[in-house]
Amino acid sequence: MGNGLYGVMRWLLHVRTGFAVVIAQGFTPFIVSDRLKAGIAAWVGSEVVLRRKES
Repeated sequence: MGNGLYGVMRWLLHVRTGFAVVIAQGFTPFIVSDRLKAGIAAWVGSEVVLRRKES
């Protein structure tokens, strides 16, 4: 039995699917918010470094 989204779709929902479809359905909905969170984390990190250098 498979793990993750592929296993759920294949054996629980009985949907025949391929690897590319699983990646598209599991990756696409979250990429925008993940990139936004990464950008905010990078900005906050740079601000922390700048403020530590000032003091």
